[in-house]
Amino acid sequence: MQIVSVDIGSTWTKAALFTREGDALTLVNHVLTPTTTHHLAKGFFSSLDQVLNVDNALPLLNSGEVALKYSSSAKGGLAVAAMGLVPSITLETAKVTAHSAGAKIAQYYAYKLNRRDIQALEETQPDILLFTGGTDGGEE
Repeated sequence: MQIVSVDIGSTWTKAALFTREGDALTLVNHVLTPTTTHHLAKGFFSSLDQVLNVDNALPLLNSGEVALKYSSSAKGGLAVAAMGLVPSITLETAKVTAHSAGAKIAQYYAYKLNRRDIQALEETQPDILLFTGGTDGGEE
């Protein structure tokens, strides 16, 4: 089994490719690319492609041939907009999840998003939208 580990840092995005046989991990390849702070996904996928030595890593990930683990060590963490259906349950879960991953919560919302909420999200452009919960009407 192949495993790729990617860490998005403030300056560098690091990716490492391992093979796993039994309990043993063997480092196969590693790359260091500049973090693309204006578009995190661009640097993330560039690192994946380079460490796997392919033009497009998505088919390998989607097929299950390669397991993906990732983290962020960026100073201040990634900016996350946390959203939960119920403030005391799923929104609180979203906040705890974001904080435990080292993220900073840029915004948080419960219940349905209104036009003002959506406009605020578009203006601040958080790195990640974290949705939690899901019951009748939770997709609204």
